[in-house]
Amino acid sequence: MFYKVLNMYSVINYDKKLYEQIQKNIEESRGYVCYINSKKNSGKTNSRYEKYLRYKQALYTIHKPHNPTKQKDDFNYHYEALVPPDIDIKKINQLYEQFGVQEDYINEYNIINEAKDGSYVAIHTPTPIECLALENLIEIDQKIEKTNRFNLSKNFVMHNHKRYMLLPFLIKSEGVFTEAYAIANIYDIGIITLQITMTFEHKKVISTPENIPRNMKIPEVHLYKSKKNYKSDDFWEKDIVSNINADGIMEHYIKQLSELSNISLEDDRLNRRINWVFGDFDKNKRSDLQDFIKHNKDLYTSYLLNGTKEHSNRYFPSEVDEILKGFEVYKNKQCIYMCSPTFSIITFGSTLFYEKAKEILENHEKESIKQKAYESELRKQKAYEEQLNLILKKQTIINMFDFLRFYELSFIKKYFVRNLLQNNSNNQYTSTEDYNLLRKEFNFLKLQYDEDILFSSDGSAKDLYKAILERTETNALLKKSEELFKNIREDIVTQKEIKIKSNETNILVISSLLTIVLGYNGLRLIVNDILTKIPPINHYVILHPLRFTVALWSVLIFIMLYLNINRWIINRK
Repeated sequence: MFYKVLNMYSVINYDKKLYEQIQKNIEESRGYVCYINSKKNSGKTNSRYEKYLRYKQALYTIHKPHNPTKQKDDFNYHYEALVPPDIDIKKINQLYEQFGVQEDYINEYNIINEAKDGSYVAIHTPTPIECLALENLIEIDQKIEKTNRFNLSKNFVMHNHKRYMLLPFLIKSEGVFTEAYAIANIYDIGIITLQITMTFEHKKVISTPENIPRNMKIPEVHLYKSKKNYKSDDFWEKDIVSNINADGIMEHYIKQLSELSNISLEDDRLNRRINWVFGDFDKNKRSDLQDFIKHNKDLYTSYLLNGTKEHSNRYFPSEVDEILKGFEVYKNKQCIYMCSPTFSIITFGSTLFYEKAKEILENHEKESIKQKAYESELRKQKAYEEQLNLILKKQTIINMFDFLRFYELSFIKKYFVRNLLQNNSNNQYTSTEDYNLLRKEFNFLKLQYDEDILFSSDGSAKDLYKAILERTETNALLKKSEELFKNIREDIVTQKEIKIKSNETNILVISSLLTIVLGYNGLRLIVNDILTKIPPINHYVILHPLRFTVALWSVLIFIMLYLNINRWIINRK
């Protein structure tokens, strides 16, 4: 089995003053599966959604889609539906008439009694895939919470964000239903990260795609209808969409989150990022994961660069090796993590979870009355491999968050830097006050998401975060921003000096005009009262007082013009 997971992230801005109100609206809407209150150290599961799943499982038990076992001619089979006593059978029949039953379930099998003559009693449980999604979402929530508490600072975990496991959805690919998830992280700095996770199961390793991986079309997707508030019966209503890609599903969840939070939310597609998870679960095939990547270099190049088979074929083998080597973040024999500036891939090897999966399955067997009979019957029903693969897939979904949690945090940091640069390119910062605000936001970003502040201690998680920042070119963007902000400051200081000089020039011009205006009267007094009394020029002054006054006034105007023009020339330089 080859297991593929697609994780798409988007960042959405909102008014940070609405941080508490958004949480309240989502919780009152019941449009979530579960969440954990880190401050109170408690979790909550949506009881209305649980009630819906109980009725759906009862519906599939009473009106089973088909016989759960292959019947033999020399055996007699009798089936009896076992449902909880509080289930309303009349309502079950109404639901059956309205919605029917689909193939969106798995059949769980357990022998509870077996006689020597070969007869046995077994319980078949048709479990809707949404029940698996519920279990997985609760475990994912707990996994992320443990990861946060173990690695991140207490202040960040307790006060800076709130996480909600949103309603899941189902995808149908190659005739098989699989579960898919949505997670919203609301941060008090005014952003929401929205993650959608889709799982795909393949019988063998996929080939290098002919089309761009990001544009992969999903044949059929079952989405809950978007509502402001959900009752248990509302979860039966679904929108079935055909040939939709991950971006289309992301847009649906942004609209749904807008309904739940009761505010208008929008994102920019350029801010979306994709992580892929590959699970090479062919047993006893490869003991070293590096061999798997060696045989699938074009596949990895394609998914890391979002290219097609044609694009991959353009590279020389040495170039492909260099690309893959340059994108490595973490590597051991059974787990490799690679990051490009926009995409990343986690790969889990065949033996990483296999022993644990066998151990879990053996524990189930030990709990049964007839362990050997249980395993034998499981194999007859071809359910043993199905159960084993189910555990492997679950382990993949849970353990990928050892990497994805820190990928998300690095993505937030990169988004902030890009957003500041975008605002600067729009000429939003043109004054000292604007620059001070910009610098304040930038310093806050550096402080809040700096590895020494963000993490509670040194260790592998902190090293992973630093490596992701490097591979995603977040650090390079940060350094570029630092240089740009220095240039902005110099430009603003220069503009300020020019304004000061301009103001000084204006003051000088005005004062000069006042001097000239007032100076004429002063000069006239000087001519009439003083020069007319000084020999030997008094004779000429008395004959031509106006001529002497205008002459002296002209000299004064010339001096003022000379000084102002000279200052203007100096300021221009």
